[in-house]
Amino acid sequence: RLMALHCTPSRSFRHLVRGNPRPLVRAGHIIERALELEGVTHAELLAGLRKLGYERPEDVKLAMLEETGHISAVAREAE
Repeated sequence: RLMALHCTPSRSFRHLVRGNPRPLVRAGHIIERALELEGVTHAELLAGLRKLGYERPEDVKLAMLEETGHISAVAREAE
């Protein structure tokens, strides 16, 4: 409870505790360094993308690891 009380009014404290969203895939390319920094494996990334309906990272314009630990993604537009 105490942490929740401090996180609500203080954006900097909230980011310190929860972290910031981090891009994991950009323009269909996996950002290897981001996976390393966040401790996310390729298998976990691919499983997260499959849950969102993407078969491959190449299908994704941007995939983010959110503060909550969930992956969000935006589809690449057909060329």
